[in-house]
Parts: sequence; C-alpha cells; structure tokens
Amino acid sequence: MSNRSQIKVNGQSFTSAQTRVLAHELIDIHGQHDNQLLMDESNHLSVIDDYDNSINPLLDSYKECYKNILYAKKHMKVFRVMMNLELKRWLFFNMKSMSLNQQL
Repeated sequence: MSNRSQIKVNGQSFTSAQTRVLAHELIDIHGQHDNQLLMDESNHLSVIDDYDNSINPLLDSYKECYKNILYAKKHMKVFRVMMNLELKRWLFFNMKSMSLNQQL
C-alpha cells in the first residue's frame, strides 16, 4: 500500500500539483457560520459578487439599465394605449366626415 493520500475533486483524481493550481482559484470562506451561508442558493451570487468587488460598478450599471428598461416598458404601454385611443378617434371622425360628404 502507498503512503500517498488520494486527492479527489468532484469525484476525479487530482495530483498534488493540480491541487495547488486549483487552490489558487478557490474562494476562501471563513467564519463560524460562513459555510451555512453557502447552503442557501439565494446567497450564491452575493457571495461571488462580494468576493470580487471589481464587478460591483458593472453590477450597479446593469441594475440602473434594467430599471430604465422597466420604466421605458411601462411608459411604452401607456403610449400604445393612448395611440390606440387616438387612432379610434381619428377613424370615428374620418367615418363621420365621409358620411357627411356623401350626404352633400
């Protein structure tokens, strides 16, 4: 039997060298209850976002753009309703005008 330890990541065997390379890519989570934070899927994105603060300005920009899109969609819906009413009004008066012209 070998005295060497077996290293497995997601069920795959890894060498010590591969493990050292992989370890640089891992997130260091420490604290008494931090591991429990990861059990709730709704926390996953915030943990990743907090790990790399360089993404925060991009995330803020995305949120602002999304808010603007929702605002535009809301006003576009109101605009469509108003245009529909104006079109109906125009058709009504156009029909009345044609009717009056035929009577003359």
